[in-house]
Amino acid sequence: MTGVRKALSAFYVIWTNVYGPMNHEPIPFEKEADGKKFLKKHKGKKALKFEDVTLKALHSLDKTLPDNMKRKVEVEKAETALIL
Repeated sequence: MTGVRKALSAFYVIWTNVYGPMNHEPIPFEKEADGKKFLKKHKGKKALKFEDVTLKALHSLDKTLPDNMKRKVEVEKAETALIL
């Protein structure tokens, strides 16, 4: 299975106490059951299918950033919008 197909069929756990390289990130799992175990263990709030990982859900992760990081995220969002 290719990386894209794996991403499309994965489950993503969000709002956990585990941080990725960019602070809070959706953490992918191949199996929903594994994602739900991780969610419970790490105080997550939701496990989403790929199609449910919306910009609104991703932007909501920014609310957990310290104030000094929020401006950097806003600049990155603006730069991304220009590319799109």
